[in-house]
Amino acid sequence: MTENNKEKDPELAASEGAPEALEEEPTTPASAAPATPEEAPNVASPELEAAMQEALASLEKRTAPAAAEGPPPPTPKELELKMQILDLQRRVRQLEQDLEKRTSEVRQNFEQGQRLKEHLEGFRARVQKEKADWFNYGHEPLAREILPVVDNLERALAHAARPEDYKALREGVALTCRLFLQVLGKFGIEPITALGQPFNPAFHEAMRAMESAEAAPNTVVEEHQKGYTLRDRLLRPSMVTISRRPSVPEGTGAAEEGEAAAGETPAEGIAESEPIAKGKD
Repeated sequence: MTENNKEKDPELAASEGAPEALEEEPTTPASAAPATPEEAPNVASPELEAAMQEALASLEKRTAPAAAEGPPPPTPKELELKMQILDLQRRVRQLEQDLEKRTSEVRQNFEQGQRLKEHLEGFRARVQKEKADWFNYGHEPLAREILPVVDNLERALAHAARPEDYKALREGVALTCRLFLQVLGKFGIEPITALGQPFNPAFHEAMRAMESAEAAPNTVVEEHQKGYTLRDRLLRPSMVTISRRPSVPEGTGAAEEGEAAAGETPAEGIAESEPIAKGKD
């Protein structure tokens, strides 16, 4: 076929040059647009697959010993740190238990303190009420016992209007006095026995001293006002007169004067009208 015919018939020229195009196709530049999945054929060659299988086998051989041996053993520093962490965890658990125990104890103590506070407030209110009742009504038993004495005194006054009943009045007053002393005795109030007793500054108050040859020195010879005690406490002392040794007559010997001076008691030398210091309560 002549050159002119080739130019005229391009399809024929393309068909004749097809083998050359097929030989040059592997050298197509990479920048060319890839074919679509439908258009691209399976171009993986057996040599490429064999190379890939060999690479995978080599990688498995390298990783297999490491997986079989496990992780490497820890270093001493790592062991020390691990022991410290375990010890700290144990201490934290112990501290948490102690904190829970202390919290429970604090809660119990708080509740107990609240209960004690309520009891104390109730006790304080009761004590205040009892104190007020005692202050207002504590003398009620004594008043109840004194009422019969008042009744007897009123009867004595009624008899005093008739002079002919003087003896009966006297007996009635004496009976009333004994009854009144009995009432006082029920409440622990007792009279002090002073007449004829040695002077006791704890219960007696000497008003004066008088010479007496019959009574021993410092003896109570007169009682001006009776004293009383409330159980073991002194309510008031007895006001008394005490005796002293008679004065020595003039012209006696020096020996008698010495004996008198030696036997003089603290109450001697006091004038009859001179008061003596009050006894201690």
